[in-house]
Order: sequence, then structure tokens, then C-alpha cells
Amino acid sequence: MATFSVKTTGVMLLMLGSFLVVIASLNVTLRALETKIDVVAYIKETADPAQIQNLRDSLSQNADVAAVRYVSKDEALTRMRQTLGEKAQLLSQVQGNPLPATSARRRSCCRKCRATRCRPAWRSSSSSPARRHR
Repeated sequence: MATFSVKTTGVMLLMLGSFLVVIASLNVTLRALETKIDVVAYIKETADPAQIQNLRDSLSQNADVAAVRYVSKDEALTRMRQTLGEKAQLLSQVQGNPLPATSARRRSCCRKCRATRCRPAWRSSSSSPARRHR
């Protein structure tokens, strides 16, 4: 009877340890994904430069936004050709430039800094992590 209870306790502790490892791995993965959020806003062709600049300014003022980058139609087409590599000849079958101008933004890691990520730095006086900002 004693060996049964020892084995049961051992199995339960093993299950608990496995659960804690899975939870820790999920937390690390989710934090990594949080910092890799990119948002792309497609801009209408009828938008004038003043409207585009107003959009860029309003996005840049948001504390959650680390960077705003405007990509013109021509730059988008050049990027697509580079991405396609040998298959870029497929674009010759399309008349004009089908790609819209975009405004890409990258989410910042936190409200204190505008970096796209800050690394945890452990304080010696406490066990809670502090953020080291760029």
C-alpha cells in the first residue's frame, strides 16, 4: 500500500512539473509573438500627400506604435519582384502596378519606450523582472 501511494505521488509531481514546463513555454512564445505584430494600412489611390502625412503623424503619436513607414506603389512592386526572384516574370503579364501604397506600423513592446522590443533585466533586489529599454 505504501509503494502505491509513493508511486501515485511521484506521478502527480511529474504531471505537475510537465504542466509548469508547458505553461512557461507558452508564456515565452506568446511574449515573442506580442512583439512581432505588424499592421499594414492600404492607402487609396485617391489619397493626397497631405492625407497620407496626417495618417503617418497620427499613427506616430500613438504610444503603442514603434515605427511608421510609408511604402509607395513603386517600392511595393520592386519588393515583390525581389521576393518572387525567378518568378518575377509573372508580373509582366499584369498591366500597370496592381499593388496599393501602404503605411506599415510596428507595435512597440510597451508604453515606456518606442522600441520594438525591450529585454527583461533581472533586478538583484527583487525577483520581479524589470524592462531594459533601448
